[in-house]
Amino acid sequence: MLNKTYVKKFCESFNYPEQATKALIKAADFVEDNDSLSRMFEQSISDYNTDKVPDPTEHYEEMTAYAKTLTDFPYESIDLLFYILLAEHLEEVYEKAGLSHDLWRNAMDDLRCKLFECYNCKGIWGTFAGGWFPDFYYLKRLALGRIQYQPAYVAEDIKTLDGRYELKAGELFIDMHIPSSGPLKIEEVKASLRMAVEYFGNMFQDKDYVFFGCDSWLLFEKHREWLPEKSGIVQFMNLFSFVRLDAVTHSNDLWRVFNTFETSSKCYDRLPEDTLLRRKYKEYLLSGGKQGSAFGIIKMKK
Repeated sequence: MLNKTYVKKFCESFNYPEQATKALIKAADFVEDNDSLSRMFEQSISDYNTDKVPDPTEHYEEMTAYAKTLTDFPYESIDLLFYILLAEHLEEVYEKAGLSHDLWRNAMDDLRCKLFECYNCKGIWGTFAGGWFPDFYYLKRLALGRIQYQPAYVAEDIKTLDGRYELKAGELFIDMHIPSSGPLKIEEVKASLRMAVEYFGNMFQDKDYVFFGCDSWLLFEKHREWLPEKSGIVQFMNLFSFVRLDAVTHSNDLWRVFNTFETSSKCYDRLPEDTLLRRKYKEYLLSGGKQGSAFGIIKMKK
């Protein structure tokens, strides 16, 4: 039997809407009533809880593929339920690794962010981004305050456009991800970066600095034209030296701006314009503008 008591406790702790909690409990009931899905769930959770596998999502793709064939229930709710059930043991994993309960909560808050992304885009309480979560569960990605981080390596030699920094292929940097947990406040970002320097600094043993990298729609150069200098997004952009500025006819990022998957050019006139960014972006797209993103580097002293 699945631990529905823990699911309810988790949802309450992270302030899930009542409708979301009910949807996840309903998903648990559905899984328990399906013998094949129930066996896959219970085996995966048991393996993770007893530390038999380093990757708790070893059978995740198999489960998700099977869940998608069950047209009488949304797989998105089943996906999120799976990761919530794993979260109980992850708390013990954090404790054994000497990581605080607050850091566990920071990581697990990403499930809440993805819950609302799914509901806003699809009207379903669940997640369509289940493949994103595994790195949290075997401590490859940490959420330190406002930003999430994980070590990465440069695939090829790169140089920032302003000529300030060069990184060689294979050189270490700390990749950044910005969850959809609310407005970007520059002081929260800077505090998070300071935490990351302290946490990851030992990985840069022969250096007195840490390199951070971010590849995101938030760094799109047009934001400087559309938003005031004091906006959180522009202040965030100002932290970076850019390696690459992209503009493409279509990307997978517009849903992040507009909270909808209806982002083809045929749908531009129906995009919401309830914020300054959305209004400016919509005007730009309707005038033939291309979507964009960028990859940038931050160098922080230890």
